[in-house]
Amino acid sequence: MRAPCYSLPLVRSLTRAAEPFAMHREAFIRSQETGGRRSRRASPASVGRIRPGTRAEMSTTMREWEGTMLKWKILALVGFSFGVLGTGWGVAAQRPDSRVFELLMYKTVAGKRTELSDRFRDHTAAMFEQVGMENIGYFTSATGPDTEDTFIYILGYPSLDARNEMWRTLGQNEEFQRLIVAAENSEGRKLVDTIDARMIVPTEYSALR
Repeated sequence: MRAPCYSLPLVRSLTRAAEPFAMHREAFIRSQETGGRRSRRASPASVGRIRPGTRAEMSTTMREWEGTMLKWKILALVGFSFGVLGTGWGVAAQRPDSRVFELLMYKTVAGKRTELSDRFRDHTAAMFEQVGMENIGYFTSATGPDTEDTFIYILGYPSLDARNEMWRTLGQNEEFQRLIVAAENSEGRKLVDTIDARMIVPTEYSALR
């Protein structure tokens, strides 16, 4: 179960709520000091004296204020700590560690990259989705060797086991066999020369996870 998430505004509210206690504490001290000065002016004989019980009352009251302030500070700190933990648990729940991606780089038959891209757009990408694969992105190379004949795409899977099962299911699809496999095994219709495929795992600081 996800921990309650206390936001920074809540912590500020708790801190502001504790401010009146500090204000009352200062007002009480000032009132005692002012009262002492007035009594000394009104009665010279009372100079240097403190009304019996006043010092004990002040000490007790100050301890009460300080105890209350400490409770509020602890509550604010606990609330902020649970907020941070709750946020962390929420992120962990949204980004499972088992998710994996596959990077595939195709070197096409010379001059066939546009035709291959069209086939992915019209057929292959939809077949991937039908078996549960996630189409992350499709790209063409802009620099490097074989630039004009390089086609790149990334697929996402819930896990490595799920990836293997999805490809197994796709291989049994009649439309995939007819449009893709048969074409690639035919000398006149072949579009792909070589394939470089590798599984990639996102780092903990990756925006895509």
